[in-house]
Amino acid sequence: TVPGRRWAPLRLPVAATVLIALLGVGVYGMTSASSTVLAAQLTLDHLKCVRLISPGATVKPMQALKEWAQRYDWTPRMPSPAPARKASLVGVRRCLYGRGHLAHLLYEVQGHTVSVFVMPRSEYPADAAPARHDFLGQHAEVWAAGDQSFAVVGDVDADTLSTLATELRASE
Repeated sequence: TVPGRRWAPLRLPVAATVLIALLGVGVYGMTSASSTVLAAQLTLDHLKCVRLISPGATVKPMQALKEWAQRYDWTPRMPSPAPARKASLVGVRRCLYGRGHLAHLLYEVQGHTVSVFVMPRSEYPADAAPARHDFLGQHAEVWAAGDQSFAVVGDVDADTLSTLATELRASE
């Protein structure tokens, strides 16, 4: 057996691992540069977290905000849908995204779970129009206000999601 040959079968898996790592770093860096990448990442997070909330659960918004501020030393703005929409907060999670951690608020809206993401820094130009995206049957809208960025993601129809996003921007 030639000594160099025993490593030959390992070259492809090692090369594939290095390539995946480099792509991961590249996507991580693009999150703030592209609302499309950010919306795709948040849509995947939405789909994951929807499975983790307990059916019938509700959360008191003021209590959740107080606990969040104590635990994470950051007070996110917590936009909420208009009262006429009859939405209820069903979960508050701390999730990871390309630039660190964000607040992930889950609302029950018209029988659908809709996520509102609050990022602690501006990831999207504040003067830019909200960006709309569609991924995996979910609609997403991304915008910035002041020093924070926001996104709303859900499987409600696109017009309902857009109206909901407008309501959330108005409630900030």
